Amino acid sequence: MDLLFPPCCTFCDDPLPDGSVPHFLCAPCKQLLNQETLWSGKNNEICERCGWRMSPGECSRAKCPSCGSVPPFLHRVFFVGRYQDELRQAVIRAKRPAEHPLAASLGGLLAEKMIETGPSFRVDIAVPIPKFWTKRIVKGANTAEVLVEAIGRRLAVRTAPAALAARRRTRKQGLLRKSQRDANVRGSMVVRAGYDFHATHVLVVDDIMTTGATAREAARVLCKCGAAAVSLAVIARAAQE
Repeated sequence: MDLLFPPCCTFCDDPLPDGSVPHFLCAPCKQLLNQETLWSGKNNEICERCGWRMSPGECSRAKCPSCGSVPPFLHRVFFVGRYQDELRQAVIRAKRPAEHPLAASLGGLLAEKMIETGPSFRVDIAVPIPKFWTKRIVKGANTAEVLVEAIGRRLAVRTAPAALAARRRTRKQGLLRKSQRDANVRGSMVVRAGYDFHATHVLVVDDIMTTGATAREAARVLCKCGAAAVSLAVIARAAQE
């Protein structure tokens, strides 16, 4: 099959040496996209809960200046890198149905970030941030669902692509002021009937995080349905405001 359809890098389309290349990304592209780790035992400069970059002085404080004033619905945040340069291009491209192989590759990179934390970090189930049906018609698919499936395969955890439902159409978060974003998504999601999250650690997955309002709303409804903890995994963390 490789003779007819030789494997290519999902980001640059260059031929890969063989099909065993991790995530179908060539080494140069993997290095370009894999910008930084979220958490390191030697570097305490990023808040685990929201991904906010902090100075060493801030890190010594009990509360992060970004999320210290909001309910701690999110247990931990993982991302591949900042929403800039090549990673920004990859996130934008991955939204298109034709680029879902790239989305799967990014999901693999994201899973590696979680594996790097060690065996002590475990999740029970992964769910995507939902899209309202009108947005699905326009966009053709939900990139977060592709990411969830890739992460589920790599981490060997259950996935529930349809567990969360969007109750209404929301305005685009990136076009709103920070103060408007919580209100924009409040009450916009619901856990579908038949899903039991009691005492589970749920991983919520999306492509990009700005202020975290959407993720916090998802975590809020999951905790209301019995989830013991909710963590977030996104491809990119937007610049701090």
